[in-house]
Amino acid sequence: RDTFILNIPAKAVQFSDGASDEADTAAAIRILPRLSMSDSSVSGDSMALGDTKAVINLNISDNGRSLRLDSVVVTIVPVANFTLQDLAAVELWIDSGLQDTGLFSAASDGLIVSVPSLASDSRVKLNTAGNYVYTLSLPTTGRALPHSNADTHGGSDYFIVVRTSNSLSVGDQFKVAVNAGGVNFDSGASQKSITSNTIKATTAVDLTPPTLSISFPGVNTILTNNVDAIKSA
Repeated sequence: RDTFILNIPAKAVQFSDGASDEADTAAAIRILPRLSMSDSSVSGDSMALGDTKAVINLNISDNGRSLRLDSVVVTIVPVANFTLQDLAAVELWIDSGLQDTGLFSAASDGLIVSVPSLASDSRVKLNTAGNYVYTLSLPTTGRALPHSNADTHGGSDYFIVVRTSNSLSVGDQFKVAVNAGGVNFDSGASQKSITSNTIKATTAVDLTPPTLSISFPGVNTILTNNVDAIKSA
């Protein structure tokens, strides 16, 4: 991996009355991939029970340096009436490039890692601020990065997805964040950060038509205009 060190030797800094005797050497500086993050949620965005939504998009390329993505740390920020059980899981998906390149599609894109919202799972922590921190570590086969931002790699390459549970209640609110140091490559951690808009819980709308039960008269029944039916002999 490309690495360099910035060194300022003694006498290198010149003033009008002479040179400085101070010297300094910075820590090793590593080359990171290009990274941009975007929030796909909008102001007033909502999710229903058992819903799946891509909230934060990651556009990454390594310019052919064969770097890799090791992990993404996602922070769920409770805003109102939100608990750990309100989410079923936090996930990282990869864009397939097969259709709608750069846009999330649960039908065509690939799930890389899913962390369930369980207090017993070591990948989920409650920090001192009261936020839930999910560590999404990628398997070895899913760490290679796109070399460019063209063709099938145009737009977003990875998606941070949240899935709500059936315990979500109307009025529950939360945000999704990636803090500085949250996107980790084999060459180091990015210091970029992003926080989504507030996402609110709404009721799910059931579009399933009701089941109708219709009873028809028997073959030996004659209907008249009267209220009663007269059965034939």
